[in-house]
Amino acid sequence: MKNQDEISFLIISTNAIGDSYLSLSAIDPIKNTFPNSKIFLVINCDSNLLSPFIFANEIFILKSRSVFSVINLLIKLRKIQFDYSLTFFPGRINSLLLILSKAKIRAGFRNYRKIENWFNISQKVYTNIKDEKIHQWFPELNFLDRIRIVLETIGINTDKITKFNLTRNPRNYNKKESILIHPFSMIKNKSMSFSQLQALVNYLKERLGCGIMITGGIELNSSSEIYHWLSSVSVEIRSNQQLSSLVELILNSKLFLAVDSFPIHIADSYNCNFIGIFGPTNPGSVLVNSSKAVSFDVEDLQQVSNTTIIESIDFYLTNSGIDNL
Repeated sequence: MKNQDEISFLIISTNAIGDSYLSLSAIDPIKNTFPNSKIFLVINCDSNLLSPFIFANEIFILKSRSVFSVINLLIKLRKIQFDYSLTFFPGRINSLLLILSKAKIRAGFRNYRKIENWFNISQKVYTNIKDEKIHQWFPELNFLDRIRIVLETIGINTDKITKFNLTRNPRNYNKKESILIHPFSMIKNKSMSFSQLQALVNYLKERLGCGIMITGGIELNSSSEIYHWLSSVSVEIRSNQQLSSLVELILNSKLFLAVDSFPIHIADSYNCNFIGIFGPTNPGSVLVNSSKAVSFDVEDLQQVSNTTIIESIDFYLTNSGIDNL
């Protein structure tokens, strides 16, 4: 029988940063069952910012989505005989690596064609082990349930599965200096428009009277119009933050408002004061603390009127108990 310290797990997540971050939540349940197991991780180059916070035996980086990069990565993976290969989110590259990796046991969600709005579709777990039970994820479940279901398929106990904390002891916690807004996602239909952002900033200034900071990446730097307007209304801009600095900004904010993007997962994992602003996705799937969200159930968040967004946030602040910051 194989010694526990020789058991190896390959976790594959070449999708968006948020998916990779959530995939890290599988590490603690695995370690609780197999304390001396070895963890190998596959992520894409955008998710490499997570690497300093991950305790893994080795991290493989997919440099691009080109055929050459995928084949090169696959060659490296096939040099290792894994005991388990896992993937928790759909994706053609995830599926390819799952099936072709040299693992004795493979389990996860797979697809070989692009699936739009996959989060609204029920999905069965693929596995190469015989199991009469059907393991299936439904849209009304949380994304953490995707991890739980896959792990249970291979016999891992998931009673205490929680979102991965990037830092166990964040520095300078509890300053509570400003309101922080993250209005943009890499996916356009999950992002706020410039007009919506203007309305939100003006509303928060009038109602709460606090200093406001905006955080983001390429969206802020690539739009001189947004950048100049924010400067003109004395909103502090924090673009291209290191991940450790972003965590501190979120935890030290009086209130954090964010669209459905990676930073909202950070706020959710620490259960701080935040409001998620959701368009096409169900906050119940994304957030553990799904009550801390306003949802508009539209294909494109930018279709929602400024008035509707402000009224929803105003109602939330009035009824949430965090109005007096």
